[in-house]
Amino acid sequence: MGSRLLSEVADLPVPERLGRIAREARRLAGTTELDALLDELFAGGRYERMTAVHMAAVAGARAHLVAHLDSMDVECAGRSLTALIRMGVEPEVIVPRVPGLPDRSRKRVFRALSAGNPERLADAMLEPMRAAFGNDAAAHVLPFCSSAVVAEQLPGLAYAVPNWVTMGRRHIGVLFDLVERRAETAGRDDWNELWWWLTSNVTAAAEYSPARLLAAAARAVEYQRIDSLNRVAGMLARHDAGAVYTLIRHPSGNGRGLAGTGLWKSMLTLPDDQLREFYTAYPAHQQYRFLRVIPPHRRTAIAGPALTRPGIAPGEVDVYSLDRLPRHDRAAIARELLTRPGGAEVPEKAERLTARLPWDEAKPVLAEAIRRPTARPRWWASCWNCCADCVMSRIPCAAPLYMR
Repeated sequence: MGSRLLSEVADLPVPERLGRIAREARRLAGTTELDALLDELFAGGRYERMTAVHMAAVAGARAHLVAHLDSMDVECAGRSLTALIRMGVEPEVIVPRVPGLPDRSRKRVFRALSAGNPERLADAMLEPMRAAFGNDAAAHVLPFCSSAVVAEQLPGLAYAVPNWVTMGRRHIGVLFDLVERRAETAGRDDWNELWWWLTSNVTAAAEYSPARLLAAAARAVEYQRIDSLNRVAGMLARHDAGAVYTLIRHPSGNGRGLAGTGLWKSMLTLPDDQLREFYTAYPAHQQYRFLRVIPPHRRTAIAGPALTRPGIAPGEVDVYSLDRLPRHDRAAIARELLTRPGGAEVPEKAERLTARLPWDEAKPVLAEAIRRPTARPRWWASCWNCCADCVMSRIPCAAPLYMR
């Protein structure tokens, strides 16, 4: 019976072969025919035994898998073990065999524990795994244990935990408790470690308690960059925009890496004076992106003071941010900058600012610039760019026509 099944699937591609074997296992599940088939396959060679393990796992034939846990074929025993773990076998079946597990079988066990909810089995395996193979092996099992066991064991095994993403997904509350206890006396080196633990799965932390995550960030920002919050910055800002604002404006500068459209949209509930400080904390390329999110009627109040601050040279003004302002405000700021020292004296700078004026004011200057007989090709191209800025900043839809 087994040889006939294997001969029928021998010429099939691997995915189809496995599918055919699985369908046959489901068809025979719970019958004496399946028992006879598995007995025949387990008595065969290596390929037959691997096929039997696969069929037993699909059909839920626990007795056959348990019978081969102590097989001399290590691969057969390991696959039977992981199949039983995924099926939710009782800890009494697995735990006595833990001390004799080879390295490859232990890795299979760790992967199998990640499926389902194996807390009872993991709790029972933790101490035997530690006794036989040390803290590293126990730390692999720890994320799958119950919350009570994790809370008790995590302080001593934290240094060896291999996957903080899994730990955060399964036990983020316990992780918050540990970080908050250690934060009382934590210094710079401690926060490098604590912040990594907490934000390896930052989505789980933010969904569990945005208030606790913001409180931890308020402590960490003094020593540690908090850019890892970017993925959930919008969620945190919707919870408490003031707290996020405080993080970004922290004197250490460690919060200035928080940026992005989701965050900025959530911060629009703040008053203009706070958004103005928020705007100035960013470099020029971020300021331009930030202004695009702000409603046009608020942009001048937020960006205008920075663009016209005392002492700024006209050539230092970011014209891309200037172009985000409403037309009349943009022209007023350009006129004011042209009156400053260096505004009209440097032709290149003057023409860039003149291009932000209404066309009837800008046309004489720009027309003369592109017709200047002494202008080199590079200068001539720059003047044409100014003309393009003047047109496209007022009529964006005219850009394709201009390019023709």
